[in-house]
Amino acid sequence: NITVLFSDIRGFTSYSENHKPEEVVVNLNKVLEAQAEVVEKFGGDIDKFVGDELMAVFQDDFNAVSCAVEMIKAVQAVDKEINQGLKVGIGINTGEVLAGNIGSENRMEYAVIGDTVNLASRLCSFAGPNTVLVSENTYQKVSSQISATLVPNKQVKGKKEPVNIY
Repeated sequence: NITVLFSDIRGFTSYSENHKPEEVVVNLNKVLEAQAEVVEKFGGDIDKFVGDELMAVFQDDFNAVSCAVEMIKAVQAVDKEINQGLKVGIGINTGEVLAGNIGSENRMEYAVIGDTVNLASRLCSFAGPNTVLVSENTYQKVSSQISATLVPNKQVKGKKEPVNIY
């Protein structure tokens, strides 16, 4: 049982198409580094980087949500320095995962998989710039500690029934 956080830079594909590759890599690394520092500060573990996306896992739900809020601020600080309009959207879900070594004989990677991870990823894809979306599972665990607005009955790919998100 863990909390999974996905963070993705909004509009990064068009940003990368309109800038020199060297500049893209430097600025991407600045944004990812800023986020990674915040994940570490809140006791999370980075599961992986995939392009301009970061996936982290947490044992504590509130730390994950607090991390997400601070990640947005950290990216805003980086963007103030580089002035490229880079912003992140973040999705968070809590639940059971399957954890283990996954891959091929030549390349194995420790990873967490399952519905909990998939929903966190979907929430990230729904999140607008500088927005954190949390699942019902996460919200129920942190509702007394955060302020959030219900977005009811959101249809999510791979889910039969709509879900509530906050």
